Amino acid sequence: MRNRNAVYLLHMHYGILFALTALVAWAFDDFFIGRSSKRLGSVQALFFLAWFGTILLLPFSWHGLSVFVSIWSWGSPIITLCIALIVITLIAALADFEALRVGKLSAIDPLYAFEVPLTVGIAYLLIGETLSVASWILIVCMMVGMVLVSTKSLVHLKSIRLEKGLVFALTSILFMGGTNFLTGYGARLTSPVVINWISYAGLAVCTSFYLLYKGQLKHTLRTILQHPALLLGLGIADVIAWTSFAKSASLIPIGLTTAISEAYIGLAVLLGLYFNKEKLRRHQFIGIGIIIVGVVTLSYLSLLE
Repeated sequence: MRNRNAVYLLHMHYGILFALTALVAWAFDDFFIGRSSKRLGSVQALFFLAWFGTILLLPFSWHGLSVFVSIWSWGSPIITLCIALIVITLIAALADFEALRVGKLSAIDPLYAFEVPLTVGIAYLLIGETLSVASWILIVCMMVGMVLVSTKSLVHLKSIRLEKGLVFALTSILFMGGTNFLTGYGARLTSPVVINWISYAGLAVCTSFYLLYKGQLKHTLRTILQHPALLLGLGIADVIAWTSFAKSASLIPIGLTTAISEAYIGLAVLLGLYFNKEKLRRHQFIGIGIIIVGVVTLSYLSLLE
């Protein structure tokens, strides 16, 4: 019994640590996505990211992929999960890139907080994962903090419905909830590295065919060579973020992983403010405080439950 409790606590510690790693990586990822999609275009930036992740993770997923091939021959439901993951992730990623390309972060970023309850709801409906009432209260508080810190002016909240990137943002949020769940659950059935390799490889094939069909593949490759530092930052941040997320979700509830890592919104806004040389406003300071207290408390509470 003691050994079982010790293993459980160890899993919780590592799960929370990986969720926090995803939090930091996603903040930089969001920043690089915004810049790379503006310079290359949404599909072109996703094309690079997909191939970068596919190539980088291949050596680390080779053994797991050999097991996956045998599973494929058995006709396992994991195949359906992987196909769904590729399709849903493709829609979510393209919508996310496009929202960050054409929309204003100050008006769109607050909406991404709703990715948390959506993922928790999907996990509950499909695999029966639940969170305590205390955890839900903290999650709601963190969502409020995310909205505050990602809003330059509270007046902007009134104009969200007029933001031209709104449709893309809402589409991304809707499908990203599914991506979060399928990535986390898929990591339990295969491994965190393998499930991410499958996702990247699927996106690489889809975007390659699209650019080839549009006759833009050669131009995209030339453009990629013109922005090596920017795209390298994008690739590294995204791979670290999604691999950490998947590893965390394989150890602790998917909803908990999402709640902690989604707090990256606050850090992403801070990065944007820093590079744009803007000052934090009072409500943003309050939002940061709420997020920090929420993440720390939720992590600590999870270890006690």
